[in-house]
Amino acid sequence: MNQITLFGVVQGVGMRPFVYTLAQKLELVGFTRNTQAALEIILPAHKTESFLNALKKELPPLALVEKIIISPYDKALHFNDFRILESKNHPLNLLSQIPKDLGVCKDCLHEIRDKNSPYFHYAFNSCAKCGARYSLLNALPYDRENSALKPFKLCEFCASTYQDPTNKRFHIQGISCKKCGIVLNYKRFKNDDALLECAKDIQKGKIIALKG
Repeated sequence: MNQITLFGVVQGVGMRPFVYTLAQKLELVGFTRNTQAALEIILPAHKTESFLNALKKELPPLALVEKIIISPYDKALHFNDFRILESKNHPLNLLSQIPKDLGVCKDCLHEIRDKNSPYFHYAFNSCAKCGARYSLLNALPYDRENSALKPFKLCEFCASTYQDPTNKRFHIQGISCKKCGIVLNYKRFKNDDALLECAKDIQKGKIIALKG
């Protein structure tokens, strides 16, 4: 087995689900996980070259790999598939690069406007391609428990999308919806009513202060 360590902008940009999907396609056994400094990938040594070639060709658009280290991995695996494991601390206590916040993508914007969508009028809708990153993070590795979303437990629906490898929100840390996510408050109003009341005040020429 080999350990591939990727450095750069490799957290908060959909790398773990991307690596998982690629490993499934190549029928690999192993795992991937975040550290404070990088993204680790464990896979069969004889598959290393083909995996890296595919990774470089299909890399998520927001990811930036600046350095790759390949080393032997001699610990035994107690499973025969490919998995995303819990993050671990890096022995050198280095820090990975933190991605910037991203404006809403077309797909998420469509969901916000779709009355039949669970994300209808949900201002904090996000996926692997968009949403807050830098402003949410309190510490590395990039995991939900290290972000401002830690108090917001995923509802059953969001948990199902998080666990579904075919979903665009698979293993994305910043997801939420109206049932389990952030609540907009303005005066005595919440969410949709808060936005409407805020818009009315702006139209009246009032100045609105945002706090988050």
